[in-house]
Amino acid sequence: MARNLLLFGTFWILAILLQWKNGAYNSDLGGHADEPAHFVTGLMIRDYVAGPLWKGQSPISFAKNYYSRFPKVALGHYPPGFYLAEATCLLLHRSIAMSLVFCGFATAFTAWLTARIGASLVGWPLAIGAASAFCLFRIVQTYTAMVMSDILVVALCLLSLIAWARFLATRNPRWSLAFGGLAAAAILTKGSGLLLTFLPPLTLVLRRELRLFLNWRLWLAVAPVALLAFPWMLATAHITEEGMTGQSVGAYLREALPFFAHQSIAVFGPTVLILLGLSGWGLLWRWCCAPAQESKISPKEACLWALGGSVYLFYCLVPSGLDSRYLLPALPPALLLACITIRKIIPHDYHLQYWKSSVFRASLIVASAVLLVIGRHSAPAKQIHGPSRLVTELPTGKIVICSDPPGEGALIAAAALLRPNQLSVQRGTKVLSSSDWMRRDYKQAFKSPEDLVSLLQSAGIGWLVIDTSVPADRKQAHQLLIEDWTKGEAGQNYFKTVFEIPATRRGIHGSLIVYGVPSSTSN
Repeated sequence: MARNLLLFGTFWILAILLQWKNGAYNSDLGGHADEPAHFVTGLMIRDYVAGPLWKGQSPISFAKNYYSRFPKVALGHYPPGFYLAEATCLLLHRSIAMSLVFCGFATAFTAWLTARIGASLVGWPLAIGAASAFCLFRIVQTYTAMVMSDILVVALCLLSLIAWARFLATRNPRWSLAFGGLAAAAILTKGSGLLLTFLPPLTLVLRRELRLFLNWRLWLAVAPVALLAFPWMLATAHITEEGMTGQSVGAYLREALPFFAHQSIAVFGPTVLILLGLSGWGLLWRWCCAPAQESKISPKEACLWALGGSVYLFYCLVPSGLDSRYLLPALPPALLLACITIRKIIPHDYHLQYWKSSVFRASLIVASAVLLVIGRHSAPAKQIHGPSRLVTELPTGKIVICSDPPGEGALIAAAALLRPNQLSVQRGTKVLSSSDWMRRDYKQAFKSPEDLVSLLQSAGIGWLVIDTSVPADRKQAHQLLIEDWTKGEAGQNYFKTVFEIPATRRGIHGSLIVYGVPSSTSN
C-alpha cells in the first residue's frame, strides 16, 4: 500500500509540475474550444449545490438561467460524469486551479494504472518507465494543462481493461459486472467510452475463445451499461447527433484511415511504433504459427492489444470528427506493449544478476522512459491572457463577445468565475450569426451598422467586445465586417471605444476592445 501511494503521489506531483511548466496556472481558459465549456458546466453544478439546492430551487430553472447568462454549458452534448467529479473538487475551492489539480489527478491515476497493469507483464522498472513516459508525452502534457475530460476517460478505460482481464482469467461473474459498470462510467464521462464495446470481442478473437460468447457470465456486463448509460444516451441522442460530421461511414472511413495513420506517427513517435511493431510481429507469429500450448496470449496482453484496436475501430467507423486527442486511450497500451519488446531485448537472467541493485532498477526506469518519450516530450505553453483582466474592469451589464469559440468561451468562463452576479456574456457566433454545433450552415444576422445596433439593442446588450487575437484564418465573416466598420468613420458614429486590454493567445498578440452600444439598456 505504501509503495502504491508513493508511486501515485510521485505521478501526481509530476503532473502538476508539468502543468505549471506549461503555464496552465497562469493562463485563462481557451486552450481548446471545449475547455471553457467543461469548466463552466462543472462550475454551474458546483454553484447549484453550494446554495440553490438547499433553498429548494429547481435544477432545471437554475440551469436555464445560468445558461442564459453564461452560454457555454455542455451538459447534454457531453455526459455528466466529468462535471460531477469536477464540481465536487470545486466545492473545496472555487477556482480554475482546482479544476487543473483534478485534471492532474486524472493523469496521475492513469499513469499509476499503467504501472500496475504493466508490472506483471514487464516488471516494475519498465512499467514505471512506461507510466512516467505517459505523463511526459506531448499530447498528455497538452491535455493535462487543460480542463478536459479526455484523460479521465483513459483512466476509466484502463480500469475496465483490468476488470475484463480478470474476468478472462477467472470467469468470475463479478468481474464481468465490474467491467460493465466501469464501461458505463466511461460512457457517462464521454460518449467515446462506447469504444469499450469492441474490447470483449477483440480479446476473445486474440485468445481463440469465441465459445465464451455463449457463457451467460459474459453477458452480465451488458446490464450496468443498459441500466446506467443507455437511458442518458437515449435522452440526449438528438443533441449529440449535432456533433457528428453527417458523413456516411464509407466516406468518413476514407478520411479517417489516413488521418489516424499520420497522427499515430505524430503522437506516438517512431520509437514507440517500431517497438510496438516488433511486439505485434511476435503476437502474430504466436497466433498463426506457434504450437497451441505456446500460442495462448495472456488476458492482460490480449486486453492491451484489444483496447488499442478498439480506439482505432471506433474512431474510424463513428463519424465524430478527426482529432489527434482521440488516440489518447491507445497510448498506455502502446507504451506497455512496446515495453514487451524492450523486456525481450534485456537478457532473461537480468533479474537474477541485478534485480537487487537499486541503481540498476532506477537506471532502467529512466532509460525506458526516455527511450519511449524521446522527441515527443516538448509541449507548447498555454499562454492565454486577457479575458480575466477584462472581466475585472468591465462595467456591470450584458456583453457580446466577437471572437472564435475558444475566445468566446475564455471570456464566458472568466465572467462566470469572477463576476457571476454582475455580468452576462453572449456569444457573437450565436447572437451575430447562426450555425450548428459543428459550425455548419453559417448565416450572418445583420447587413449594416444600423442592423447591428438594432440587433444588439433588442438583445439588451450594452457592451460589444472585439477579440483581435483570433488567428486571421479563424475569423468569421461577421467579425471581419464589424472590425472594418469600427475602424472606419461609419462604425465610429455607432460605437465608441470604452477601453482596450492586451490579449495573448499562444504567441499571437492582439487586444480585447470594448465598445459601448448606444441607447441600449445594460442588465
